[in-house]
Amino acid sequence: MSLTMIDTPAGVVGVHTTGDGPPMVLLHANGTDHHDFDAVAPALACRMVGSPVLARTVMRWLPQMSVRERNDWTRAAARRARAAAADPARVEVFASMWRSFAAPCHDAAYDAGALDVPTLLVWGTRDPVLPWRIDGRRAVTALPGAQVVTLRCGHQAHLELPGPFLDVASAFLRPVRDDLVGS
Repeated sequence: MSLTMIDTPAGVVGVHTTGDGPPMVLLHANGTDHHDFDAVAPALACRMVGSPVLARTVMRWLPQMSVRERNDWTRAAARRARAAAADPARVEVFASMWRSFAAPCHDAAYDAGALDVPTLLVWGTRDPVLPWRIDGRRAVTALPGAQVVTLRCGHQAHLELPGPFLDVASAFLRPVRDDLVGS
C-alpha cells in the first residue's frame, strides 16, 4: 500500500487506495496519513452499504469476493445472492443489517466473555471480509473459553470446505449428542 502523488490545479494530493468494492473517498488536510480515519472508516463503510442502492451491489459481489475456495456450494450461494439482490424487501433487510454493524450496541465483545456454554469458533484464515489476523484474534480474545479452529478458506467455511467444517462441528457437538442420548 503506497501513497500515490497526483498533481491537481490546487496542488499535489496524496492518494491511498485499499480494499475492494465500491469506492469511498475520505479527505483530510493535515500532514499525517490515512490512518487518521481508522476510528471512523468501518462505521462509514457500514452506513454506506446500509443504503439500499449500494446494498444491492454489495449483495451481488460479496459472496464471490468473500470466498477463497470455489465449489458448487459457493457458486450456488452466489446465484442465490444475485437473485436476492433483485428483491427490494431482501435488499432492505441486507442494508438494515449493515447499518446495524455501525451501532455501538452491535459490538458483542464486552458480553462475549460472560458466555458459560460450550462455544466453537471456526474461522477462515484467508477471510477477506473479517481477516483472521485482526477480527479473528479479537474474537478469540473476546471468547476466552471458546474452542477455536481455523480452516484455510475465506469467509464462509461451511460452504467452502463443508467436509472439514462438518468434521470440526461434529466433533464439537458429539459430547452434547452423547449427553442427550444417555439421558
